[in-house]
Amino acid sequence: MALLPGYRIVPTMLVWLLGLAACSGCAWNPASNRPQLVLMTQNFEHETTKPEAEKIQKTMGLRDADALDTYVDAIGERIVAGEPATDFAFEFTVLDDTSPNAFAMPGGYVFVTRGLLMLVTSEDELAAVLAHEAGHVYARHGANRASLGAPIHLVTGIGAFATGLVSPRLGQGIANFGSKTTDLLLSPHNRQQEREADKISQQILAKSGWDPAAMSTFLKKLQRLDEAADDNRTRLTFLSTHPATEERVDDTNERAADLERSKDESIVASDNDFLAKLNGLPIGTNPQQGVLLDSSFFHPDLGLQIELPTGWIQRNERDKLVSQSKYGRGFLVLSVVGEGDDPYQAIEAAEKEHETKLQTHETYINGLRALQTTVPQDATGQNTRVDVTWIAHGGLIYEIVALSPRKGGDGYRATLKRATRSFAPLSQANRRRIHVQRLRIVTAQAGETVASLVIRTRSAWSAQMVAIANGLPGDVVLEAGQTIKIARLEPYQAS
Repeated sequence: MALLPGYRIVPTMLVWLLGLAACSGCAWNPASNRPQLVLMTQNFEHETTKPEAEKIQKTMGLRDADALDTYVDAIGERIVAGEPATDFAFEFTVLDDTSPNAFAMPGGYVFVTRGLLMLVTSEDELAAVLAHEAGHVYARHGANRASLGAPIHLVTGIGAFATGLVSPRLGQGIANFGSKTTDLLLSPHNRQQEREADKISQQILAKSGWDPAAMSTFLKKLQRLDEAADDNRTRLTFLSTHPATEERVDDTNERAADLERSKDESIVASDNDFLAKLNGLPIGTNPQQGVLLDSSFFHPDLGLQIELPTGWIQRNERDKLVSQSKYGRGFLVLSVVGEGDDPYQAIEAAEKEHETKLQTHETYINGLRALQTTVPQDATGQNTRVDVTWIAHGGLIYEIVALSPRKGGDGYRATLKRATRSFAPLSQANRRRIHVQRLRIVTAQAGETVASLVIRTRSAWSAQMVAIANGLPGDVVLEAGQTIKIARLEPYQAS
């Protein structure tokens, strides 16, 4: 739980109508080398997307990763340096998301997740991913899709025009690789656009001094990851609108053979230097967002803990923590509503939201100053009771909203009250329970297999996942001194 204000990305009707007024219509796109319908200028495309991109950067950017951000920016600068002048001011951002994905928004905003970074094994592969997304921007695929979708997609948000590299299928059901793909960041894109982005990216790679075959090797890695995720249901290979992964591997590999690579050197001296930049990258759940252990929630950076109702459905979202009873009759929602040490600061906003004067009483919860109220029935409806608690802790004001049925809800209210009153500063004993999986670089011994290396290094990844993440055959015999990425479970140290 990042406990940051939530956001919804929805372009307004007025903004889009203004964009239509400034439309460039059907024009020749030099990147894709074909005519294209785009109902907005490049400058309008960039400026319209900017506020939404900045919200994603602010709420989902990977914290404490300045060196990695700087390196990704350096790759991005080289990618765009030799391309035609545009009104796009490219920005490259690493997101704190577990799913292996990269996507672009119109106007030059490129995002790559830490879930994808753990799969790349060289600067060439990372450059291929970023160049692929830059290819979508140059070809104006997102703007084209938004134009074709108007007015149907006027209020559908980012899903109408974000373009991504990886199928959501890869973010689901993969042990040790994290949670479900963030649905907000992806939407289907057609086969022609994917092929165009592949082609553009490989041309950029060769021109910039990177290996254009890196796109093929990375796609092959994704293909293996997709196959490893197969759970006997019908697998979706890059969704029905994508070229099949195997087809893309063959096409990009064939195209790479015909491209002449420039003599420019990579930014890092070797693949080992590249892997060193990924050393320590969080894998899976990042405790910076809080940790759910069964029904216990711990947030080491904010220094808090709360016991949620046992047997309820728990969701640790970016801006809130939610606990829901099995049949959806009881809810608890924890969020941050402001800064300060006085819970009274939250009352004014709550009264405005509910359009009523609230009667509160002051109390203490585990030594923390708190205010509690029951929202009047005329503000919540006949069937739902809403109890709200505000707690000041560590310079922030937390809000706990408890919803229960008015009729027959005594049991729910008792359960919700226990959960609310369990809010407390994080104990040292519970802090010691918090661990994080981090990507670590280890050195193979002579004659060692991937399986034996996993055992020796106590990798949290299986041998299959280590092989995939390193682009290795599963049964390969490793060379002495060969550097290998693994995942290691370590105690978490709050930043």
